[in-house]
Amino acid sequence: DSFAKNSFTGCPPKLDVVHRFDSHPIHKLCYYASTTTAEELRQAIANANQELFKPADQDKFGMTPFHVLLSSPTPRQDLFLVLL
Repeated sequence: DSFAKNSFTGCPPKLDVVHRFDSHPIHKLCYYASTTTAEELRQAIANANQELFKPADQDKFGMTPFHVLLSSPTPRQDLFLVLL
């Protein structure tokens, strides 16, 4: 049916989902918030700051690290505070 065929027109290919965080290490740590420590996130931000990291940086889906973290089934306040 044409609805199903055209439902994903304009959406990024599946491969983009698989490699979504390859160039966004802060996003990746936020995505894996259940296993990320505050110190890991703090260190990654310190390393990224050398490359002019901005908390408002967006991934391919227009999401910032805040969006990714707060979309988690178990958002963590300690990681949120590190991002601030």
